[in-house]
Parts: sequence; C-alpha cells; structure tokens
Amino acid sequence: MGTTASEYWVYGLVREADFNGDGIPDFSWYAGDDTSEQKLVVLTSPNGYRKVDVETTLRREWRRRFPSEPDMDQVWDTTGFQAVKLVRGGGRLVLQGHVKFEGLWHDDTPGETYEHSIRVREERFVYIR
Repeated sequence: MGTTASEYWVYGLVREADFNGDGIPDFSWYAGDDTSEQKLVVLTSPNGYRKVDVETTLRREWRRRFPSEPDMDQVWDTTGFQAVKLVRGGGRLVLQGHVKFEGLWHDDTPGETYEHSIRVREERFVYIR
C-alpha cells in the first residue's frame, strides 16, 4: 500500500470467527512480501486478547518431535507449513500444519521427498506481545 517500494506487501485479516468458543470473535491475520511473512491468530476473551505466532508454534513443535534433520547427504528445501488451520474439539484448540521437504542431491538431481502433518495443542502455542 502507498508507494511502489511497498507494492509486494500483502497484509490483512484472513478470517474472523469464534475460534476458541467463548462467544467473542477471534481472527487470523497475514502479512508478507517477497522476503518474509507473518501469520498470527488473535484469540480474544472478556479479559483482552492473545496473539499466537503460527509459524513459530509449528516450527517449535516440529523441533520437539523431530530433533534431527532428514538425511544430510542431500540438500533440503522446505515449502514451509501449508494447509494451516485451527481446529476446535472437546473445548480445546489444535493448530494443524503440513510440511513438505524436497531433497536435491549435490549434483542437482532430485532426491527423496518427505511430507508430514503436525498438530499442536493450545497449551504449546507460542504467544507474542
């Protein structure tokens, strides 16, 4: 918005809904450009709000569950977490994401590809100020 220097910036509300079931609307928010992005979920309550850093939450849970990287004989690139969504069940929130690692041998021939889904319970969310 504004000048041509910022023409690649995209930001704003993605979805508004009562994610946490307290009767007060919550929302998800996205900001990004060609160099970085940020995904947030803002959970509101009668006492205020909490901001969940979506990417940090998913990455932290990934490292907790899978402390080692895939086979290091290959160069690995990740497409990042895709199909990210919040799911509420039994009065609890779960953040879900899917990640795909694409391998490339050092001579640029395609290698193995790994895909994994990950789920993070609300008590493991990373909140930011």
